[in-house]
Amino acid sequence: ALVISHGDNDHAGGAPAVTAAMPPAEVYAPEGWAGPAMRRCEQGGEWTWDGVRFQWLHPTPYFPYLRNDSSCVLRIEARGATALLPGDIGRHVEARLAKLAPEIIRSDLLVVPHHGSDTSSSLDFLAAVRPSLGLLPVGHENRFGLPKPQVLARYDRYGVALLDSAGSGAIRLRLGHGGVQVVERWRQDHPRYWRHATPGGGTGYAIGDPPTAKVWRAGTDQSGRLGDGADHRAGRAGPGHHPRTLLEPAPQGSAAPGPGRGGP
Repeated sequence: ALVISHGDNDHAGGAPAVTAAMPPAEVYAPEGWAGPAMRRCEQGGEWTWDGVRFQWLHPTPYFPYLRNDSSCVLRIEARGATALLPGDIGRHVEARLAKLAPEIIRSDLLVVPHHGSDTSSSLDFLAAVRPSLGLLPVGHENRFGLPKPQVLARYDRYGVALLDSAGSGAIRLRLGHGGVQVVERWRQDHPRYWRHATPGGGTGYAIGDPPTAKVWRAGTDQSGRLGDGADHRAGRAGPGHHPRTLLEPAPQGSAAPGPGRGGP
């Protein structure tokens, strides 16, 4: 299935190319934007495929098409681990979702709503979801200045580790027993030959050096470290970058404590 969260070009613009290359059995989109051949995403709908459960949490029935706030919100559960994909919803929709039962809304992985805009990621929403890992879909040096520093501060308050697509490129994850595992970050695991590791920067592996741990496990303990050979660091990634929380490979031979869970 292909899910088009809503009609904005940064979410729907690539749909024709994707469907041409990999024709999906079904296409889901919100009411008011979905075409006649598409299925509607609507709260209460769910299905299971190969043991993985998919649930729609938004929009509600008869919800008007309001672009960002009409985004399809999808929760995925596999082997006890959960992920929440909220599209570009804002704080008003977040407030409704935050009132759902904990077993419905809590998720190990959260795709940061609206690319880290200050319209979203409210404190009540983060308190309800309680993610251990957040993914930031943002472009490098984007003109909107995303993610916003005040949004990053909210995630830091709840101890949520963050990865962004600007710094990591394509990110491959695995949901399963023990939570969420980050299996691959393309720019770190497949660096160009001219990219060297910079002191404290972690932008790539030095030429000739063996790769460090290639699996990052979400969740931090009180020391702020992550399991499976990764460090949890906050700060500036370099000139012109917004401050953000990063996961970087840990030094060779460093101890890696078991995963915990951040937040109050």
